[in-house]
Amino acid sequence: MNSFIPHRIRTLNHPLQILICVLAVSFAFASAYALAHYLQWQPEPLVRTTAFVLICLSTKKALGMTPPKALTRQEVVCLSIFSFLLSASIILGYHIVITSGYNGTVADNYIASYTANDIIAFVLIFPGLALTSCHLFHALKRCAYHDTTNNSQPLELAKLGWKWVALLSALIFLAWMPYLLAYWPGFVFGDSGNSIRQALGTQEWSNHFPFAYTLFIKVCLGVAHHLGFSTTTGCALYSLVQMGFMASCFGFMSRWVVARANLDSFWGIVIAIGLSCTPYIATYSIAMWKDPLFSVAIVMLSLLLIDFALTKGRAAKDYRSWLPTFCIALATAILFRSNGLYIAIFILLSLLALIAITSTKHRQNYIRPLISCFITIILCVGITGPGYKVLGVQETPRAEGVGIFLNQMARVVATNGTMTEQEQDYMNQILPLDLYASTYRPGCTDMLKWDEHFNSAALENGFFSHWISMGLRNPLAYFEAWELQTCGFWTINQPLVINYQSNIASGVLRNFHPEYNVENIKYDNKLGMQSIFEFLPHDEWCLPAGLLNWLILYLAICLFLLRRPRLLLGLTPTIGLVFTLLIATPIWYWPRYEAAVYFLIPFYIATFIMLVKHREARTT
Repeated sequence: MNSFIPHRIRTLNHPLQILICVLAVSFAFASAYALAHYLQWQPEPLVRTTAFVLICLSTKKALGMTPPKALTRQEVVCLSIFSFLLSASIILGYHIVITSGYNGTVADNYIASYTANDIIAFVLIFPGLALTSCHLFHALKRCAYHDTTNNSQPLELAKLGWKWVALLSALIFLAWMPYLLAYWPGFVFGDSGNSIRQALGTQEWSNHFPFAYTLFIKVCLGVAHHLGFSTTTGCALYSLVQMGFMASCFGFMSRWVVARANLDSFWGIVIAIGLSCTPYIATYSIAMWKDPLFSVAIVMLSLLLIDFALTKGRAAKDYRSWLPTFCIALATAILFRSNGLYIAIFILLSLLALIAITSTKHRQNYIRPLISCFITIILCVGITGPGYKVLGVQETPRAEGVGIFLNQMARVVATNGTMTEQEQDYMNQILPLDLYASTYRPGCTDMLKWDEHFNSAALENGFFSHWISMGLRNPLAYFEAWELQTCGFWTINQPLVINYQSNIASGVLRNFHPEYNVENIKYDNKLGMQSIFEFLPHDEWCLPAGLLNWLILYLAICLFLLRRPRLLLGLTPTIGLVFTLLIATPIWYWPRYEAAVYFLIPFYIATFIMLVKHREARTT
């Protein structure tokens, strides 16, 4: 017992030592018990024991901490706010009941009643998480404490070695080939079918599914048809090209991690093998979704931006490939998914903010990248706006961009919330009032906007003014609607998310549902062996997105508190991606919308390592 008591407390009388020790251990056990119960992770005894040990160690550290090792007031406040929000999310998530995510009605997906036990649990969980987060940060701070040498100078980036990049890219590409052969010509979904039909000319042009993505498919199919091959071969060509893009990006990232984190080349091979052999990631390479290419664009933007920050803008001037690669990645993100534009604007604003903390002699390095970023955004807006109109491309339906807002208003009607006569009339224009109770789905807006009586034209007339007025009268209904439609991306204790294993299957694979096949695509297992699907599964468990998002937020806070704000620039694409999902996700949970976050896991780990090894980098 004496070993638990900090040194300065051992100097006190024996009864006080015993009392402090008993109180600390009792608190740690109670906090761990409440946390394990509310997390709903299995096996719960293991979670409880792990939490108990961490809280005990953190409590001991807090009692014995003395200057200069102690945390500053700013650090304690920031980490406490983080712990407060995480604790609140755990309590909220515990009461979110999702039994049928996509089709579930208000009876299937709902908020369970809160009790006094929740207040007690929060009072126990919050201090435990605060102590643990402070303890972990303190350990990181000690490792990076002396990393202030020549902080005003830009870093000279270690070369990646393009032969290494090519080798690792080839390794990843070849490792994915069995997936393509087993699921020939790749994974085709309902979303894919819309773009394929447009590419074949049997359906009108539409930007509902990004038109740039549709053109990419059209090029692949066109090349195959020109050479005398079928649409099936065209889809296979699409898969091969996408595999090439993704493999090149991952090969680059594998070497980037090695170079920036000052690791041995062996770890680059390990990362490449991990990316190539993990079914969850490998399946994206042959998935005919817009998300894989959008996601690798986000990956490249993250790597390029952190290099830009480390060199105080010199990367854009000293490396000829930096600027064109940045513009291409930015344009791909904007053109291949609707939230890409908002991510690009957030990056532009972040670059402007970075100038404020940059010395005058380095500010000239920001001019070309800023102008290029701005021009790329303007050009893409021009293409997706007037450009698409000239080509006769139908605009994205308004309902696609206001899904959460629409569901909030629908919940008010479905649950008999408070409305004025004018608001009732407006909601009746969108959908007959008596249909909301049966049509509203808390986890997704599809059933609402696909209803035959849904009038999308009404959304063009004062939608947000009515949204605001209804929200002021029904704040709880709005918050509950937001909770139920976004919970998969911010909770860490939602059972269906914890055990989620249908990322690919949720797209309703045409490979396994030939009755839906209207594109004359022939699906085949080129490897011949049915047992191959056991080794190359099309679905696999993955880390919950909410857990990753909280870890990324913690990383961002650490970068801020350790006075590494420049490294935050590398997180701007991720932060923009997560933020747009929290305000506009079309469904309560689908990891593919956050595929970039999973792809970037080696990058986040490398950023943590850079906080420790940053001082080893050379300056110029």
